[in-house]
Amino acid sequence: MRDGKISHSFNTGNVYAVGNGDPVGGILGSSMYSPIVVNCYNMGDVYQMSPLYTGGTQSGGIIGRSYSGTISNCYNAGSVFAAAPNYPYVGGIAGFGGGSTTNSSISACVVLADEIRATTGGSNYYSYLIAQNGIKINNYALQGILGNATNDANRRITLAEARDKSTYDSSTEESLGWDFDTIWDIDPAINNGFPFFKEMPPVSPAGTRTVTFRPSGGAGVMPPDEVDYGQPYTIPPCAFTLEGFAFVGWATVSGGPVVYADGDTTPPVEYNLTLYAVWSRIVCTVAFDANGGAGVMPQGSVNYGAAYTLPPNAFVRANHTFGGWALTRGGPAVYADGAVVPEVAADLTLYAVWNLTNITFVSLTANGAANTVTTTELTLTFSDAVPGLSITDITVIGATKGALSGSGPVYTLTVSDIAAEGDVVTVSVASPEGYTITPAQLSTVVHKEAEPGTPGTLIINVKSLIVKLGKTMQIPYSWDGASPLVFSSTNASICGVTQDGLLVPMKAGTTAIMIKLSDGSLIYSLSVTVTL
Repeated sequence: MRDGKISHSFNTGNVYAVGNGDPVGGILGSSMYSPIVVNCYNMGDVYQMSPLYTGGTQSGGIIGRSYSGTISNCYNAGSVFAAAPNYPYVGGIAGFGGGSTTNSSISACVVLADEIRATTGGSNYYSYLIAQNGIKINNYALQGILGNATNDANRRITLAEARDKSTYDSSTEESLGWDFDTIWDIDPAINNGFPFFKEMPPVSPAGTRTVTFRPSGGAGVMPPDEVDYGQPYTIPPCAFTLEGFAFVGWATVSGGPVVYADGDTTPPVEYNLTLYAVWSRIVCTVAFDANGGAGVMPQGSVNYGAAYTLPPNAFVRANHTFGGWALTRGGPAVYADGAVVPEVAADLTLYAVWNLTNITFVSLTANGAANTVTTTELTLTFSDAVPGLSITDITVIGATKGALSGSGPVYTLTVSDIAAEGDVVTVSVASPEGYTITPAQLSTVVHKEAEPGTPGTLIINVKSLIVKLGKTMQIPYSWDGASPLVFSSTNASICGVTQDGLLVPMKAGTTAIMIKLSDGSLIYSLSVTVTL
């Protein structure tokens, strides 16, 4: 437009400029030579989509580009978006307000948009709540407007103030001085509660109201919905996503607290309703598993997608040194002590990796039984499996070594040539390279079966015993024979006897205890008297 004047005009539909970079505005695209835009308002969103246009683009809620013009007593309630590769200009009132000699005057205007945003491949954009350049006087903007606009408003107002007549008319010192006697009117049931023209026929509260969803920085699409006036509205599931954040509910003002959750039902809807997604940053936990070690390491936390510096290892494990952190139990070390884990995107558990250095030779035991079963196997028990242990690493003193079996930490060694019952056999184990085995050797008592035809010798120095009722008594004897002795009582009701020679008194009286060989031959007897 060249020169001229636009007044008492409004727009409720979305406006698009696609491909060629033309200036775009809710009321006027471009003006030159001192045009006047007064008493106008825009309710629709303004879109500039020129991804291949390399020149500057201008997009505004009221006017895209204004040279030496006058813009006053106007408001814009529509969002303004521009996507261009080079110098997109975006403003809540005017995208471009003029140059050094062609500045436009912008006064008593109000921006009630949800979002004002310029998008480019770099940082060469201009985004303002009111306008880039221009002489700006006494202009207001809603609090919490999303996007990347620089605040050049003289005052920020709340949504409640935006629906209050005193914000606009001349009734208060801070008002804008709009004419509510002949031009403007305001009604909570009309025009989303924002000002409208008196000459516009009043809108009946009946009909539908629009429910709009804003992603609050997230991605995805949720189309606007409608609800009949005065009816409650059930909120659908959120379809927006924001990497690194969890959706926690819906706010009714930009940047406000959660008012509704997914699936909630609102009170009866009287105005157009805008719901803003509320996000909570995801915090990932980092847990530490001792993986066989001992000690305590507190769980750490890190914001989703951020790097995490590992604290020093606080676990210990006997005979081992710490070798780093694995992502799975038994897996290889991935991170060293104090390393940085990049871009943590989920809860993480790290497992201590241990390198074996010292091995304890815990015990050496022999099978067999005294005088009856000859030892044929020795059991070697270590604290850990001995890497590469073979029979050549083992030296035996007191017997002849045979074969070694077992994968550790317990091994079986066959032996032979036991000389006599009660002999001591010593086993020495050579330490593998890189490890130390302590102690290097252990000893154990071994057994040998008695030769046939040697019954053994019984030594007992008493012929009679007195035992009190209620108390047991061990017969004092020793026996070195291969076959066990057989004990019996001639009257077990007075005093019984176990096969180990333990007397068990039952009642007062006297009985005889017979000691025989396993073939039944008697070799000794003694008298036992039970007293009270």
